[in-house]
Amino acid sequence: MPLKFSLLAKSLIALNLLWQPLVAQPYLFDVREINVEDGLPHRRAFAVTQDQDGFIWVNTPGAISRYDGYRFKTYNASFLKISENNSVFLAPDKDNNLWYCEITGIENPNQSGIINTRQDTVYDFETFTHGLFSSEDVIHISQSKINRSDLFISTRQGIVYKYNQDFEEVYRVPGEIRNFVICEALPDSSY
Repeated sequence: MPLKFSLLAKSLIALNLLWQPLVAQPYLFDVREINVEDGLPHRRAFAVTQDQDGFIWVNTPGAISRYDGYRFKTYNASFLKISENNSVFLAPDKDNNLWYCEITGIENPNQSGIINTRQDTVYDFETFTHGLFSSEDVIHISQSKINRSDLFISTRQGIVYKYNQDFEEVYRVPGEIRNFVICEALPDSSY
């Protein structure tokens, strides 16, 4: 008898749960399409990121645009000193500077820099790093997925630096570098 009751009780509970009215999930966010009619300089977007102030940054061919929810402010290729058609890697730091690196491949020269978003100026890496590396040396920039205050900068020399107010060399490729080196911090503080 206890076995039949247990099976019957479980069946009734399961049926009761199945017939309960479905409850809608809470409202999470709006989705809004933005495009050239809204001021985006090109229909093609390569990268999108968000800074600490909530601005959305969009990389389109030869430009980086900041979206404040209403309008775009665009930094064009001549301001950034990049090619008209190239895309860039984007990474905001915790001071809301936007780091960028033109994607041209390891063998081709590229440009990179740091946009001071509060003053609308661009710093080159030679100045910002006090000569540690140059803008032409940088081949990849990324923001850490684990600690968004950390940026990783890979150079043509095969050195990966972590930046969080100071530069720390975290990896050096042995031998000749033939490809991008992308680095990430792990929860145990290894890379």
